[in-house]
Amino acid sequence: MHSTTTPCLMFRKHIAGPVLAAAVAIMITAAHTSAASGGAARPRFKAVAFDYLVLFDPDSVVSEVEQIVPGQGRQLTDVWRTRQFEYAWLRSTYKPDPHAYQLGVDRLHYAKQEILFAAFGGWDAAGAKLFGYPTVWVNRFNQPLEELGVRPDRVVTNLNGLLEFALSPPRTK
Repeated sequence: MHSTTTPCLMFRKHIAGPVLAAAVAIMITAAHTSAASGGAARPRFKAVAFDYLVLFDPDSVVSEVEQIVPGQGRQLTDVWRTRQFEYAWLRSTYKPDPHAYQLGVDRLHYAKQEILFAAFGGWDAAGAKLFGYPTVWVNRFNQPLEELGVRPDRVVTNLNGLLEFALSPPRTK
C-alpha cells in the first residue's frame, strides 16, 4: 500500500511538536532572563512539565511502521507503547498519585504554582490540578471533560494553544 504521508505531514508529526515544546521552554527562559535584567514583566511560569504523550503520539508512526513491516504496524506500535509505560511503572509511583506529580517539583526545584503541567488525558489533567499545578489539558481527540470535580485551567487541542496559555499574562481576579 502506498503511503499518502507528505514531507510536510511528516514534519508536523515528528518534528514540529517537540520543537514547539522546546520553544515554550526557551521563551519562558528568555522572558525570565529579560525580567531579571529589568526588561518585560516576569512570566507566570518558570517551567512546563509535559506528559510524554503530549509531545509524541505513538499512533503517528503506525503507517510508517506498516510500510517497513506490512501487516504489523499497529501491533509493533502497541508493543512499543506498552514498553514505554512499563519503564515508567518501574518507578515506585505513577499518576494520578500525588507523589508522581511531586517529581516535577523535586527535579525542577520550583514551587507547584511556577510549573505549568501539560496533560494528555483528562484524568491526568485532573490529577495535576488537584496536586496544585496550573494545568492545561492538550485534548487532541476532543474528548469530553472528565467528571472528576476539578477542571484544568485551560483545555486546548494542540501545542499552539499550550504556548498561547503559557505566555499569556495571568488573569486578575
